[in-house]
Amino acid sequence: MLRWLDSGGLNARGGASRPYGDERRLTPSLLKDLRVPLLRDVFREFPHMRMNVEMKHAEVSPAPALSRLIRECGMTDKVLVASFVGKFMTEFRALSPEVATSLSLSKGDLKKLFSGGRFSDDDPTDPRAIQMPYKLITEDVVTKARARNLKVHAWTVNDLETMYRMRTFGVDGIITDYPGPLMALLESARPA
Repeated sequence: MLRWLDSGGLNARGGASRPYGDERRLTPSLLKDLRVPLLRDVFREFPHMRMNVEMKHAEVSPAPALSRLIRECGMTDKVLVASFVGKFMTEFRALSPEVATSLSLSKGDLKKLFSGGRFSDDDPTDPRAIQMPYKLITEDVVTKARARNLKVHAWTVNDLETMYRMRTFGVDGIITDYPGPLMALLESARPA
């Protein structure tokens, strides 16, 4: 059973936010019902699903709690952890070397990326994927990333035409706000 956090229009500091962009379409009753499930419950409800979990900037590092939660829920081989906060990724990799991570903005990741080094499956501090805006992805980018032993994940792809283009480029993952159309596209591409 999923438990929910009520995020009804409040931002991290408790003030009003704009969760849907255009507030004119929202009524107080819609904001009241804006709910987010607890990550623990998502893991328990969907234990066989692969998931991408991003650590956002915070005053206290989420790495220890996330590492513990992933292990407790048996999701070490199902989760890829991402963050633009380099120190969070460094800490997370030290705590959970068995969990896949994406390239971060840490000095170590960026140094290796720009030096042309190959990322290794045997080094738990190395990322397994590079996640980037779809507008920057070409077939050449995918080819070069694969040569460096990195999977490519495109974000945030919300229209079918771009989803199709990313698929033809051979990306390994598509991050979207609309999984239904993406799943339909992927299903239609499967051999009968």
